[in-house]
Amino acid sequence: MKGSLKLAACLDSLATEHLASEFTQMRGHSVMLDAGQVTFLGALALQLLLASYRQWQDDGKSFQIINPSAAFLDGISLLGVAASSLRIEETAEVLQ
Repeated sequence: MKGSLKLAACLDSLATEHLASEFTQMRGHSVMLDAGQVTFLGALALQLLLASYRQWQDDGKSFQIINPSAAFLDGISLLGVAASSLRIEETAEVLQ
């Protein structure tokens, strides 16, 4: 089973709490996250995405972030994380 989810436009602490709950329900299944509408990426949300990505890897399941908005990519960069940490560049190449 594969779950897909559109990320909220504003990934602040409240949205991160909701996203963590969604991830709990999706655990054990491959996940595809659409980041195309993201206008703000907070540090807590990025931490959740990184930890979840690693957990899905450990579980042997796919965790993809597709269609990253410029604000999403800027947020990652401003927080000092390489987009490649979430394999976003590979996903972006697949979409082209």
